[in-house]
Amino acid sequence: MSTSGGNQPPNPPTPPARPLRSLPRRVIYRARFMVPLRALVRFKLFHLAAAAAAAGPASQALAGAAVPGAEAVLAAATVGACGGGAAALTWLARRYVGELSLLLEGSGGAKAAAAAAAAAAAAAPPPMLLVSTLDGWGGRADAAVPLAVVIPPLAGLSPAAAAAAAAARPLLALDIAGAGQRRQLLVSMTHAAFVDRGAMMALLTGVEMTGVESV
Repeated sequence: MSTSGGNQPPNPPTPPARPLRSLPRRVIYRARFMVPLRALVRFKLFHLAAAAAAAGPASQALAGAAVPGAEAVLAAATVGACGGGAAALTWLARRYVGELSLLLEGSGGAKAAAAAAAAAAAAAPPPMLLVSTLDGWGGRADAAVPLAVVIPPLAGLSPAAAAAAAAARPLLALDIAGAGQRRQLLVSMTHAAFVDRGAMMALLTGVEMTGVESV
């Protein structure tokens, strides 16, 4: 007996996407100062409130209304300082890396057998790097990028020269260009809470990492 379309059971709900940080991963870098940085980024709400409060007198002065000179100057300075401070904190929060992880392939006999069987038919996906920063409001922001699109800042240096350069710079710029992304990240080898030095130096110099599994 045929059934009408109206009697068909509804489609099951789509399960929520799995957070990136819940995937199997190997942490290779964790920064210091993330708790105070998060607090500063969230504190910028007060900066924005102060800027909004001062915007009234400043806009009146710009419109030509009668506003005392000292009050107008103070209001303009407050708007500029608060707005600039909030913008600077947002810029830093989105670039200062709190954690770097290598996304790993989950272990298990069935999956390993399936991967071995599929290896002959298709190339393995590239190793991926999980980058964790802060968003504009102090929340954690994770992004997965292929290792191949990370531009190593210490490429071409010998191991000794690369180690000396990493130790001499308080911040290292790590550029990502490719896979639809273009951004600059900031890491600190001298002020890190945890560093897998071998993996991080391989990342910073562009040397192929050994023992890194693909997603």
